[in-house]
Amino acid sequence: MKKNRQKKNSEKPSFPSPEPSDFYVRNPGEAPLDGSSAGQRAAASRTSLHNPDGRRERNNRTTDLHLLFILVRVGLILLLLAGGCVALKLVLEKLLEKPSDKTMQQWAVDAERMESNDAEEILSEKPVSEEGSPVSMGGAVLIRKRLRQWKESEQHLRAAEALEQKEIAEEAVLRLKKALRVAPDHRAAQQLLLDIYMQAENYVEAVSLCIRLLDQDSLQWGVKMDLLQALQALHQTEACLALAEQMLEKEPSNLRVQEMTAMAHWDAGNRDEALALFGRILKNKNRHPAALAASAAIYQERGEWGQAIPYYLELIRIEPDAQAYHDLVRCYAQQAAASKAVVIMGQAVNLYGEAEVAAWLSQDLEAFDLIRETLEYRSFSGRIAGVAIRESIKGVQKKKVEESLLPTPAELHLPIKPDLKIDPDLKIDPDSRR
Repeated sequence: MKKNRQKKNSEKPSFPSPEPSDFYVRNPGEAPLDGSSAGQRAAASRTSLHNPDGRRERNNRTTDLHLLFILVRVGLILLLLAGGCVALKLVLEKLLEKPSDKTMQQWAVDAERMESNDAEEILSEKPVSEEGSPVSMGGAVLIRKRLRQWKESEQHLRAAEALEQKEIAEEAVLRLKKALRVAPDHRAAQQLLLDIYMQAENYVEAVSLCIRLLDQDSLQWGVKMDLLQALQALHQTEACLALAEQMLEKEPSNLRVQEMTAMAHWDAGNRDEALALFGRILKNKNRHPAALAASAAIYQERGEWGQAIPYYLELIRIEPDAQAYHDLVRCYAQQAAASKAVVIMGQAVNLYGEAEVAAWLSQDLEAFDLIRETLEYRSFSGRIAGVAIRESIKGVQKKKVEESLLPTPAELHLPIKPDLKIDPDLKIDPDSRR
């Protein structure tokens, strides 16, 4: 056993004895005591505040200087945010602020000046070169501006058309004026505005708009007709007659133009020319109500009652009217045709009632002077008007008689007061005064 033990001891490796100064010596291939490799120690040195030996190099706590720096940065950020909010508020208030009247007037003047210079800008621009290069930058800007204006004017026009169909004329007029403010020469907007003015009988605005349209195109026949009607309604006789004669020269067979021209001559006092034109109308269309009524009225103004009667008879046959019946009765009464006048008044009673005819008898007394004493008239007036009308007639007659008996101013004589003569020898008794 001693031999075996000695043999085992002899097989064990022998190590060198450590030097007295060394605490521990690591053999080759032996792992270090701290259990980490060189790479692990390098990573630890890069990612921590510890040295490779595992000891802390310095303290991890934040200093007062670092806290002050953080507070300064936070304060600057808050200050910038507050300044940005204040600046944004000021900008928004400036944008939403309503411009003053003076500013708006200046804008309007600038807009008119720009619109007046647009044509000059287009003409002054350089034309397209032979190589096909586009227009200059000024022309491109102008075209973009015009495109925006055309689009805006079209939007206003469509809105105005919808409002006009709903019979909201005032709002439609405002929309059309906005469209014309953007595009002053917009033909459709001007035409629609003219139609609204003519329907509303706003002839003053219609005249200015017609002239504006005719300045753009003088061959617009419909606009000329509207202008002629507006001038006649405004009693602009000379202007209406000048325009009507010029239009009649271009279209002598146009019945509407003939009628308007004849009316203009009538308003100007040219009755013969008016009758001639009305005769031309009746020759082409013998049942023209306006020509019949106007011709009869002209003859009635002249006192040619017999000439007016055929026109009134035809007029009440094709287009019965209370005024036409009244005028026909006047014509018969002025010719002392009591029976015919009573017949026409009977027809008027059947059509318009007794009150209408009674008003003729009470208000138009002078027209019936020649037939008032006839049996037919007295019978008819007594049946229709009754006692009241007869009393009013008697009162009028009595007044006329009294006026005829009064002396004329030349025959009046003022009474002469005789001079008072006093007898100088006359003595007045004082007791007689008592």
